[in-house]
Amino acid sequence: SLTPEYLQNRLRTSGALPDGSVTAILPGDMGDDLIRFDALFSPDTPPIVPLSYIIKTNTDGFPKASCEFAFYANIAPRIVKLVSPPTYDAHLDEESGNSFILQADLSNTHSFAVTSDREPTVEGLGAVVDQIASIHATCWDQPFIQDDTYTTKRNDICDMAQAGDPADLWATTERTATEH
Repeated sequence: SLTPEYLQNRLRTSGALPDGSVTAILPGDMGDDLIRFDALFSPDTPPIVPLSYIIKTNTDGFPKASCEFAFYANIAPRIVKLVSPPTYDAHLDEESGNSFILQADLSNTHSFAVTSDREPTVEGLGAVVDQIASIHATCWDQPFIQDDTYTTKRNDICDMAQAGDPADLWATTERTATEH
């Protein structure tokens, strides 16, 4: 269960809470697979400690979620310049496939690079390519990447790539590139 002691332990273990203590958990929004909450801290807590957190849950053994768990548990910690939410805990139940990931909630300071209201920019797409290249370089020819989680063909990436009309996406990307 989510208690001040649990959060304090996870933050201290990760190095995010060198001093101070968690005094309370304030419930926030709850969705089907996402729990947002705030934490209150003792006065001696450094101001850099995040105040808002999320827990991503997967309680139906969904394979994409186990892949996300594996990324944050096994790959993200190996990448030096990865732009990623700070992750304080990740657990996968091998038998059921259920998992959870505890991260800082960045929704107040970050947003999606591309939305229906925001077209892609050359800089934004370049940053995405840089991150993919960093992940690729870190994982190249490494034994841990041979796990079935990473080598089994998955359709979800293709589904995401085809989520919008390809002609519209290409036209938007081409127009943005020629403007710069």
